[in-house]
Amino acid sequence: MRIIFLGLATAALVASPAPAVRMRAKRPAAPALTVVTSGSEQALKLGETLLSRPFGADLIDSMTVIGRYGTAAEPLYVVEGTAGATCAARYVVVAARAGQPPVLSAPFGTCAKGISVRQGLHGLEMQLIPGTGTEPTLYAYANGAVRPLDARAEVADRIAPPQTLRCRNPGDMAGLDGDAFDAQLGETLPTAYRTDRAVRRAEIAPAALHEMVAGLACLAAWPGAGNAVFKAATPLFASKRYGTASFATLDRIAGATNSEAALRASARTLSAQMRYFVGKREPL
Repeated sequence: MRIIFLGLATAALVASPAPAVRMRAKRPAAPALTVVTSGSEQALKLGETLLSRPFGADLIDSMTVIGRYGTAAEPLYVVEGTAGATCAARYVVVAARAGQPPVLSAPFGTCAKGISVRQGLHGLEMQLIPGTGTEPTLYAYANGAVRPLDARAEVADRIAPPQTLRCRNPGDMAGLDGDAFDAQLGETLPTAYRTDRAVRRAEIAPAALHEMVAGLACLAAWPGAGNAVFKAATPLFASKRYGTASFATLDRIAGATNSEAALRASARTLSAQMRYFVGKREPL
């Protein structure tokens, strides 16, 4: 009887249907964006969809996919189109979602080559190198469209009005050695303002901040400066307390009629470079 019981139990165990397992449907992966040759020119291909002339009427010699951003469900691709000397580069954003047609933004850019991309408060934020014209250098992509950002204009209005400022002749610094350059940088941006902790605790009046930022713009343009100014100023521009005001100061200097042309150009360049360096780290 004991053997029969074991046999019946085993048979019952084998014959019992396995419990149903609920399998979650796997979401199809979004297709990848690639650059292909279509006829005599380049085009973009997203899965099986061919995107011919994504830059419209703009003449483009070659295209490069800068990177993939966004989310896994809706990746965003930033594409650079390079052309001749008249306009070195333009950019577009391609939004891809599995099972749906791609969304292509309008071309944008300053005609200068160089872009830094990060996910920010306004969506996908793209900082461009300033061009020779007056085009905006900071853009954001959201909801299928690219728009220029001018988020610091309101802050700039609260900063003390700038006095007439001029940069020293860059040639005056050409013969300085490293120690002399470091001394000039120390006068412009004291070492007390070059660490995250010090910047959080510092008390900087608006007028003093304006003078400091204007001095950094001048110093960054001098021969041999390299990235020294950008690295030293990153804690200041990345801070929650003074970062927005520092960028707003540069924007105000760049557009001020009482600043010399060289200083306005230096302010635009420093603004673009600092956004690039700050973009590598989280705000403090």
